Amino acid sequence: FLHKETQSKQRENVKKVCLVGYTNAGKSTLFNRLTNAGVLVEDKLFATLSTTSRKLSLAKGRNMILSDTVGFISDLPHHLVASFRATLKDVVDADLLLHIVDSADELFPNYIDEVQKVLVQIKAENIPQMIILNKSDEADRIKLKFYLKAHEDSIFISAKKGDNIEELLQKVDDKLHNANKYALLIPHTEQKVVNLLHKLAKIESTEYVEEGVQIFAIINQEDLHQFERFLQK
Repeated sequence: FLHKETQSKQRENVKKVCLVGYTNAGKSTLFNRLTNAGVLVEDKLFATLSTTSRKLSLAKGRNMILSDTVGFISDLPHHLVASFRATLKDVVDADLLLHIVDSADELFPNYIDEVQKVLVQIKAENIPQMIILNKSDEADRIKLKFYLKAHEDSIFISAKKGDNIEELLQKVDDKLHNANKYALLIPHTEQKVVNLLHKLAKIESTEYVEEGVQIFAIINQEDLHQFERFLQK
């Protein structure tokens, strides 16, 4: 019963994630890497002219809708502003923004600022955001490590080579579902609860003790109510 209830909630609440970033940061390359959608990838302004969306499977049977958007630029010509903003309507409705950055470009901090300005203009600045440092295989790793230390919600990847993609998906899943680490003590008589925990959470460690099974697990906020009576303080 508990598992059916959870599946029903998941169907009702598919999260929306949008890729945003300065032009040529690698958004469409990452979109293709994650979805195999075959979106046009070109090194020029507005190669992606409209928003493309695909359903993407996450861990534990959860899904999300991933959308690719037009590349941002600074000093956009006035006659293009209206059509540019029209393509960003999906951004405003997103649950999470993945801000893709060309980390091999020494000016990438400036481009991050330019994208943030646009997000303010379209009133999307308060949507949760992760900085994705793309093209890390071509970047200065020392500079990237300093940036990662200063910005907890960031990760470096190579969309082209596939480096760190699994870790990215795990971070996205955790961010979308407010996942946190918990300690649980489940009696030996509650094996169904242990099985459910394995289906819905990421298990970090398991120890069998006299009182039951002691488990450290990363649990999403929406699933936590099913395990509250087993949480250790």
